[in-house]
Amino acid sequence: MLRLKPGGIFKKVCEAIKDVTHNVYFDLTEKGLFMRFLHSSSSGAAWVEMLLLSDYLEDYRSDHKVSMPMNMNINDVYEIFDGDHNDYNGVIALMSITSGFLAFNFEDSITCLNMHSADAPPLSVPPEYRDLANLEFHARVKMPALKFEHICAKLGLIDKTVRISVKEDTVEFLTYCFSIEASVVCKQTSIDKSEDEFKCVEIQTIKPVSLTLDVKHLKLSTKATPLSNTTTLTLYPGKVLVVEYNVGNIGYAKYHLPHQEENTEEV
Repeated sequence: MLRLKPGGIFKKVCEAIKDVTHNVYFDLTEKGLFMRFLHSSSSGAAWVEMLLLSDYLEDYRSDHKVSMPMNMNINDVYEIFDGDHNDYNGVIALMSITSGFLAFNFEDSITCLNMHSADAPPLSVPPEYRDLANLEFHARVKMPALKFEHICAKLGLIDKTVRISVKEDTVEFLTYCFSIEASVVCKQTSIDKSEDEFKCVEIQTIKPVSLTLDVKHLKLSTKATPLSNTTTLTLYPGKVLVVEYNVGNIGYAKYHLPHQEENTEEV
């Protein structure tokens, strides 16, 4: 059981994913409340994981030592928090998988809503994402979330893929289609004043690296822009881009986006 007070953060998390997937796996663990799902397309599967840490949730209790995820329709969950409960001071209780329902009790009314888990196969992390903790990333870029969203939106109008390249103190976003080529280059900036932190670009380069991403996947990741002022891009060579948003100090949203092999055939 956990208490969302206020529950506005939970509503924003639901808003970030309700338009890109129907079913989300909820899992109350000792670490916190996880929400996970896969977004599949012709270019591969993007793995999305969101976490609200137990340390920052009131009255948090997990009765299960073993993960017991439940598959829920995220739009149904969102509609509950998009109703008349303006303060969203709710208590969420995740029952056992054998009970198979998620209960919402709101303090500002006598409302008690039970949602049954949808039938779905167990969700597992795709093989390409399982060992990231043991792999060395080649570059990490922290930048304003709105800036990243605008770059993805503009370049996405030109072609279906965007190449992200990091070298020394520079990150370049590049796309091209026939005779049209467009790029946005961001340089490392220094933080002179603490109030400018959310406007700066910080680049950590271990080795030069380039990844090509599906624009649909990039736009998917920008759905979480309202959750954070900044976003962090971590590049694993030839494998994956991890787009992460820190939700204040209470959790995170991570989007694992697969690298695309560029088509070198001449048209």
